[in-house]
Amino acid sequence: MLSCLVPLDAPMTRIVFCKDGKEISVQPKEGNKLVYDSPYPVSRESAGAFSCRYQLKDDNNQENNSLSSVSWHLHVAGNALSWLTRVKTLLGRGAKRD
Repeated sequence: MLSCLVPLDAPMTRIVFCKDGKEISVQPKEGNKLVYDSPYPVSRESAGAFSCRYQLKDDNNQENNSLSSVSWHLHVAGNALSWLTRVKTLLGRGAKRD
């Protein structure tokens, strides 16, 4: 399970989960929800750097991405996880990505 904690006061529209910088799951904002979860099956191919970010609309109604959270690295050794079974990421507040 991937988890993402988002700031309550950010005017976001969607939460984006990423693996190695690429989108793997997108969820719409749900009211005042702070923690978003996304199921993620674990296998040898699961290893990678996981992060999340959110999308928000600016004053011109253009959608922008926040900066990505700090990445958490998942390493799978043999048939067992060597580090994490639940990846948690924490988003920083509102800086926009160019």
